Amino acid sequence: MLSMIRLISASLAVLICAQAHAQLRPRSFLPDEAELNRLGLTMSWWAQASVNPKQDKVEFFVADEQNVFVQSTTGIVSSFHAEQGKKLWSQLIGVPEQQSYPVTTSEQDVLITIGLHLYALRKSTGKKMWELVVSEYPSTSPEMDDSYIFVGTLDGSVLAYDLAQVSSLYRRGMLPQWTVRSWLWNFQTPDLIISPPISVGNNVVFASRRGIVYSLKGANKELKYQLESGNEIHTPLGFSKDRLFVADRNARMLCMDVESGRVLWTFAGGTPIHQQPRVVGASVYIVPHRDGMISLATTGGIQQWRQPVATSFVAASESRVYARDESKNLLVLDRETGRRIGIINMRNFPIHASNDRTDRIFLTSTDGTVIALREIGSDYPLYHLYPERRPILPEFTPEEGAEKPAAGAEDQSSAVDNANFN
Repeated sequence: MLSMIRLISASLAVLICAQAHAQLRPRSFLPDEAELNRLGLTMSWWAQASVNPKQDKVEFFVADEQNVFVQSTTGIVSSFHAEQGKKLWSQLIGVPEQQSYPVTTSEQDVLITIGLHLYALRKSTGKKMWELVVSEYPSTSPEMDDSYIFVGTLDGSVLAYDLAQVSSLYRRGMLPQWTVRSWLWNFQTPDLIISPPISVGNNVVFASRRGIVYSLKGANKELKYQLESGNEIHTPLGFSKDRLFVADRNARMLCMDVESGRVLWTFAGGTPIHQQPRVVGASVYIVPHRDGMISLATTGGIQQWRQPVATSFVAASESRVYARDESKNLLVLDRETGRRIGIINMRNFPIHASNDRTDRIFLTSTDGTVIALREIGSDYPLYHLYPERRPILPEFTPEEGAEKPAAGAEDQSSAVDNANFN
């Protein structure tokens, strides 16, 4: 009981410090709006995560279509609405200072591992849905689909849990003590799981450090295919709806058909690829070590361009790609040619979310000041990976006598997106 009181007190202290820190943040710390406008950008919002700058800092920064998540080194998770910037919730998850990984999300929930514990929270409210205690220490972020939960571990296992059984046990108050009753299967590999499991239809795909990619049936772990890349894998798999992108230590990247496991093409880079390949539309963006950022066509693997000063992928719109350089500046690149259109000093915000979900740009300082940028006129985000998740926009009937929009044009109303930009 005493330890619980201490945890609550520590959490409250961090929240109070974060709020005071946000009030003292000078406007000069934020990007200059005129400079952003010069390159066709605007700041949608800024907000402060619950981080105590005296003893805490941002550890992970993740975004999906609806939310932006800031995870601190002490285990506090803050969630913001991706378009409005409203802080939805902030709370301490698990025990401070334990090993954790970046959160993963489904359409409704967010999953996070802390030590041996796996938590599911409602994305909109932060309410805890359930908690599991897994049998081995995780080595990656977890994955959840409509039926199963998958966890990769340090001993080379992938653990599968039945989501319906988890929900049933939670309703009866039997979690986390009876986690074993929801356990479905365990698949053992020769080395630790290096890439978070990816749920694809009825299957789950993952990779071990030994350099082997596996595809199993989620229901019974029946092996669908197994591919040996020929070298160790130290980088999470890139993924689109029908393809996997596997980068190994031999500076190669394989493009695989996600259903059959057949290798469609191979790209030989000059140096190892340590960052996860990011897929947007018909292009996959890779960053070989000290060799700039390269855009490849997902069909055929043809190199479209290389930008030598770019060191990481940030986001992409219909006509632009946003990247960082070694000095943490934000680079604005032409998506078709890779030509540098402009550069903005963003050293106050050295951490970014590698956003392959939408065209929004999310950056944060080490002490949790989050900013969201978008292109001027882009009132609604583009949905890249899961376009079906885009909400249905209302159709407005023009007033009598009003000029009708051109055929195919969308009626875009102004979005409320300046939560803290005042």
